[in-house]
Amino acid sequence: MLIKNIIMERKFLLIRYGSILTVFVTTMIILSSCNPEEEVLSDPYAGGKEPVGIKFKSVPPEPPSGPPGTQVTFRVEGLMDWEGEYDFLINDEKAEIITASDSSITVKVPSLVSSGLATIVVGEQLFIGPRFKVEGNVTIDPNFGLVKGMDGPIYDFVKNDNGYVLVGAFNKIKDISEGWRVFPGIAAINAQGGVNADFNLNNEGKGIGAIGSILSISKFSNGKFLISGSFNRYNDENDIGSITTLEADGTLEDEIIDVVNITPQIPSRGIDTVSVYNGSLPGQVVVRSFVTDNDDVIVVGDLNVYAEIDYSKSTKTTRFYKYTSIKTILKTDSKGIIDKTYHSSLEGANDNVNDAYLQQDGKVVLVGEFTSFDGKTANRIVRLDQNGMYDQTFNIGNGANDRINTAQYNPELKKVILTGNFTEFNGIPANGVVLLDLDGEVDQDFKLKEIAGGRPNFAKVLSTGKILVTGYFDEYDNITRRGFLLLESDGSVVQDFNIAGGFEGQLIQVIETTSAIGNPALILMGFITTFDDERVGNIVRVELTNLN
Repeated sequence: MLIKNIIMERKFLLIRYGSILTVFVTTMIILSSCNPEEEVLSDPYAGGKEPVGIKFKSVPPEPPSGPPGTQVTFRVEGLMDWEGEYDFLINDEKAEIITASDSSITVKVPSLVSSGLATIVVGEQLFIGPRFKVEGNVTIDPNFGLVKGMDGPIYDFVKNDNGYVLVGAFNKIKDISEGWRVFPGIAAINAQGGVNADFNLNNEGKGIGAIGSILSISKFSNGKFLISGSFNRYNDENDIGSITTLEADGTLEDEIIDVVNITPQIPSRGIDTVSVYNGSLPGQVVVRSFVTDNDDVIVVGDLNVYAEIDYSKSTKTTRFYKYTSIKTILKTDSKGIIDKTYHSSLEGANDNVNDAYLQQDGKVVLVGEFTSFDGKTANRIVRLDQNGMYDQTFNIGNGANDRINTAQYNPELKKVILTGNFTEFNGIPANGVVLLDLDGEVDQDFKLKEIAGGRPNFAKVLSTGKILVTGYFDEYDNITRRGFLLLESDGSVVQDFNIAGGFEGQLIQVIETTSAIGNPALILMGFITTFDDERVGNIVRVELTNLN
């Protein structure tokens, strides 16, 4: 119990004084690479309780990495005066002590542990040592080209040619071959993370992109793109409000049209170059947008009005808008002409929509903070049929007892996984994560075990059936697992896939792919600062080995 209390004290200090300890650990790593002999790390708690004389030396452990069960030696002095009165931990998990002297200690790596710092606990004092890397089946792929990633979050992606198009709120991107390059909100990469420098270039050869955040991207059957989010310009075109379409090369899909010319002596003022998608959502945020099988567009968000420009009444400098009242969701064709038969009700959701997904049959599922939709009870989740109307065949019962933040749909396995602040779903205990069948019923074969020190904020069902869970938490099933889990389909843990050190940030999207040498891999993207205790720039490729 005392050890757990000390651990909790350490977690508090790491949270409150993280920058100080980061400097300390960084200094330790630098020293270990420069002077591996006798230099000793200072006590980070000096000035507090009476020092007990225990000091880690600034050399890495021997070996510096290994699987559970490995016998590893740490160079540390001052232990003999405290024989039998201290505990040795690796990433907060107690290790068996094999031998100890006044200059070193050899311990056995615990069977259930992830990578992290070594610590010694004496009474109420804690001494921090070097990091030990636990070996297993999850590692950062060093061959992924985006060495520094993006300078802002990545919100969505779509497959494209031999790679992907990424969108978000970033402005710059850096791959392994070049320095930082400007790509506001949208960029194309190949399968190995190299940047496509020819994507989204205007006539002057510059990539201008979006002014604002692109939250969603989809692809039409002809290779063109639909983007949406919260932006009011794209490549210098002003008549855009949070949604538009792009050519296959990432430039704005535009056309030349006739407008009213109030100065006939200047013929050029009678024509204008405008966006092909004639529709906007001024001042509104599009949470998700989708392209259907027949290339129609479905748009979801906290929406209230849709604006189209009547060019027969507009000049080159002054637009005449036609407004249509909407609520939460709308449907248009690929050019922005609204389908007024879709979701003819104007009630929609009574509170925020946080996420949505499109089923293969054209039905749309919305999740968020609402408790009713179109005047009917819908506790934070609702499915709409192909006409945009409340689908009463969705068997979610009482739904969630608190907000739902994310919804990830696996069309191949026909599974949906939700994360949020809820503790129950349709009366069934669910600690912020619940797995549903396609019809909305809870899959009770998946049981999330106890999570401590925070909560999950993202989950996804992978094609293998494994379940990825990330968030701000410290423990899973009473074992230290800092923010990253790769669970079996029943919620259990296989040690070899849960050896990664600290994960920090908000995971938003995951791409299932392969590494440079052909192993299964995941590209994790979002607002991510750390994976396996290493700094990353909002995107990282993780290689998986021995994946069954």
